[in-house]
Parts: sequence; C-alpha cells; structure tokens
Amino acid sequence: MNYNDENNITLIYNFKDSKLIKVFHVCLLFFVVLLSIGRFIGVFDYEFHKYTYENYERISYGMSYSDVCNILEDEGELEDVYQLGVLVVWKNNYGKEEVRVFFVNERVFFKTQENLKKIGMFS
Repeated sequence: MNYNDENNITLIYNFKDSKLIKVFHVCLLFFVVLLSIGRFIGVFDYEFHKYTYENYERISYGMSYSDVCNILEDEGELEDVYQLGVLVVWKNNYGKEEVRVFFVNERVFFKTQENLKKIGMFS
C-alpha cells in the first residue's frame, strides 16, 4: 500500500478526535481529582499522617530516645537544649503535625502533640 501525505494527516487528525482519546482524558482527569481529594483528606498517603495520635499515646514517661524513635519509626530533630534537658521534635513532611518530647537524663519527662490524627477505621 502506498500512502501519501494527505492520508497520513487525515489518519493523525482522526486519531486525535477519536472517542478513545476523549475517554482516556476523562478517566485521567477523574483519577487526578480523586487522588487530590484522597491526599487532602489523608486516605491515600501514609506520609501525610506519618505521626499518629495512636503512636503518640504509646510514648510514656521514662522511655528512652531510642524507644520513642522505634514507636514513631523515625529520628527526631533536636529543637532546643536546656539546663534541665533537651527538647526533641518530630514533624511530618508538611510541617502541620508534630510530636514534641522533653527528655531529662535521657528519659521522657513530658510530651506534647499538635494536629495529630487518629488513623483507624472508626476514628
């Protein structure tokens, strides 16, 4: 078969206007919107709620730094050093949720949290 340039242009034009391409674009748009909504409410992204209220509740008085790191599955950042002890903070990737733990003699003395979510089926 021998195609000329006019036929090739027609084939490309018809492919761009095909129903398959339109369906693909609609599905792609739907997927992007669904993913955006899911990420906003925290359904699809574990990192968004990396530090949960359930794990925060597991931190107790007298635990060591390594015990807290094991619970939160991450190393904290040294925020401040005081005469009495040190303040260590764990922040999620977006900086909206955080856990603060004050250590005296390398043991948990008190803890605070900000904006932690309960991650569970019935929370």
